[in-house]
Amino acid sequence: MGSGGLVAAKFAASLGLHVAAVERDRVGGDCLWTGCVPSKALLAAAKVAHQMRTADRFGLPPADPDIDLAKVWDRIRSVQQDIATTDDDPERYRAMGVDVVFGEARLTGPHAVEVGGRTLTTRFTLLCTGSTPAAPPIAGLSEAGFLTSENLFTLTDPPRSCMVIGGGPIAVEMAQALGLLGVRVQLLEK
Repeated sequence: MGSGGLVAAKFAASLGLHVAAVERDRVGGDCLWTGCVPSKALLAAAKVAHQMRTADRFGLPPADPDIDLAKVWDRIRSVQQDIATTDDDPERYRAMGVDVVFGEARLTGPHAVEVGGRTLTTRFTLLCTGSTPAAPPIAGLSEAGFLTSENLFTLTDPPRSCMVIGGGPIAVEMAQALGLLGVRVQLLEK
């Protein structure tokens, strides 16, 4: 249940509707676990490293930071956990009147959803399925192995070098942040 589903569930509950929100994995969705939160935490660390190197612009002596990427990754996970245990805590939504049900949902009829052998009856069903990055059709990519925003932040040993494929906002953002943190980055765009 990501930001879209969380907002919809909260709003429906505020209207007095009985709301059940089904989550297959972890509450928080893309924004918390693979998108906004980890990328912005990574960018914040990158910005500090850049400001240290360019501190002379502010009349301060510049310093070349000794960057420990494992600690940067630990900080990212810490920020995620802080949000997961406060803003995106299932208990918070239960207190708002939302039944949070964990499991894989399957529509079994126009007003029925099955979750783990249990049938939930509904008047309305709102599907908030989230999204997943698509791998580009590059020969050999699957065999070589690659990272996406889905698994980059799950690494226990961050990369020392990488090639970022794509020129969209997320690709450029990741390339810039990693580069500012000392990762050797190549950005590939056709």
